[in-house]
Amino acid sequence: TDFVAFAISVASALPALSSFCMSAAFCVLFLFIFQLTMFAAIATLDLRRVVAHRIDCCFCLPRGWICCPTVPKDVADRAIEEGHKDPNQMCCCSQPTHKGGVFGKVLETVIAPVLVKKPVAAGIVCVCLGFCGFCSYQASLLSVQDTQRKFLPDDSYVLGTLEKNDFHFSNLGTRADLMTLPGDYFGSQSALVGLREVLDNNPHILPTTGDSYRNWAEAFYDACAAGVVTLTRDASGYASVKEQYYSRLRAWLDGSGSRYKGDIVWVDEADPQLGIEASKIAFEVR
Repeated sequence: TDFVAFAISVASALPALSSFCMSAAFCVLFLFIFQLTMFAAIATLDLRRVVAHRIDCCFCLPRGWICCPTVPKDVADRAIEEGHKDPNQMCCCSQPTHKGGVFGKVLETVIAPVLVKKPVAAGIVCVCLGFCGFCSYQASLLSVQDTQRKFLPDDSYVLGTLEKNDFHFSNLGTRADLMTLPGDYFGSQSALVGLREVLDNNPHILPTTGDSYRNWAEAFYDACAAGVVTLTRDASGYASVKEQYYSRLRAWLDGSGSRYKGDIVWVDEADPQLGIEASKIAFEVR
């Protein structure tokens, strides 16, 4: 469960939290793996050492060392029966002489004999597997619930500003820009102008009405249709001469379309005929 919880939080949008959760998830995972493999192997080796009556601090020597020699098995067993510490165990604790009280006796004589029966063991395995599957299904429904605001102090000026903005302008979405890269903008006039219809069909985007949507290509198309910009147009109203398209677009941006001037980056400011390097079209996400 700890591994799954940390693994889910790796999807956090906060880099620091994502990195921490990734490190913690792998630590928990490898700790579990080492418990199943390395710890069990070392415990088995230590049990073999105890059976062989080798001293724990010098287990590689059959008879111990000068500072800690081993004693015969009968001597060690007699010392344990008398309640003394196992003389062949220096660092490790010796086996206790008691049975664990009433609870230990119940576990040993009542519960343990039932658990080792095959039908009971099979039933327990099935229940555990079913519970594991149920937990896995529930874990798949979990999502990371984190925002940057949760990392701001309650008395922060920034947090207060964000809350006031939500109160007064909660009907507005989040501003986003659609970036376009170098290409044939003259041949893509209809695609650029038709972005409004494409975005309106997306349920995650606010309606492209008012100031929530700003498209320089559409505004230039409307200016040409209104006669503000004079150029040769085809039957659909788009510019039909490439040289006129770029030159009139540049003149329009320097004049009545100046509000869109920052939305276009030219390959060469001095020569618009070289084309457009990049542009952006603004909209709002729900």
